[in-house]
Amino acid sequence: MIQEADRLFRRYMQALGWLGDPGLVELVRTHLIKVPVENVSAILADKRALPDVETFLDGIANQDLGGNAFTNNGYFAELLRYLDYDVELLAADRDGVPFGHAVLQVLHEGRPHLVDVGLGAPFYEPLPLDRLPLRIESGDWHYALEAHSDPGCFALTTTFQGGPASTFVIRPEPRKLSEFSAAIRDYLDPAGAALGRLRLTRIFTWGVATIDNATVAITRHNETQRQALGDLDALADAVEGELQLPRAPIREAVATLSRRRVDVFA
Repeated sequence: MIQEADRLFRRYMQALGWLGDPGLVELVRTHLIKVPVENVSAILADKRALPDVETFLDGIANQDLGGNAFTNNGYFAELLRYLDYDVELLAADRDGVPFGHAVLQVLHEGRPHLVDVGLGAPFYEPLPLDRLPLRIESGDWHYALEAHSDPGCFALTTTFQGGPASTFVIRPEPRKLSEFSAAIRDYLDPAGAALGRLRLTRIFTWGVATIDNATVAITRHNETQRQALGDLDALADAVEGELQLPRAPIREAVATLSRRRVDVFA
């Protein structure tokens, strides 16, 4: 069992491009850049449950895929524990819905930090929770992290083009990934809102590239440019060229959505 865990987490580190532990900051930055936040893998999934770690790593290594907040943050927490970091998986209410998001709290240099590699936001480094409020700007998206009125809680507010997008209330109680099972089933509902459109976000050192149905948005130097994609070939070219994910099964995901009567080009 120990040998199997060793093999699995060595493979995880290899997928991130590391043979040994480079330190928390580099691990966070590498995971954020290497592993996209996307719902393609969920659209193509054949069950309403998270893939196991092996399948998650297969997606990274063979299909340029990543996952959602539950896989990216949940499995990253397991990797950090394996590397002997003091890390806790926390649940966040998303717009009032409990367990709607998962984040990490990691003790780094003796201070608590928030880590989130599953939101699709450019949080390149652990965010110190003892130095709030924090503001991060990324083109059309603004993020604010501050203390919440509930004891021990934090609020992460995302703002899109000047209007609110979502509010996450992060609760301090440590959680296991299995405690998110109901929220995960809701997220993976083929008829639900989360899988009712195509979403991929890739973080780069220079900014963020996102596909939202048939629109690609590129944020550089804190400015966002958007372009409509007229057909499947243009969409596939954008995923390969702009997001640099050439092996991502975009055509299969679009076909699956089409069978569910979702037209990403509507």
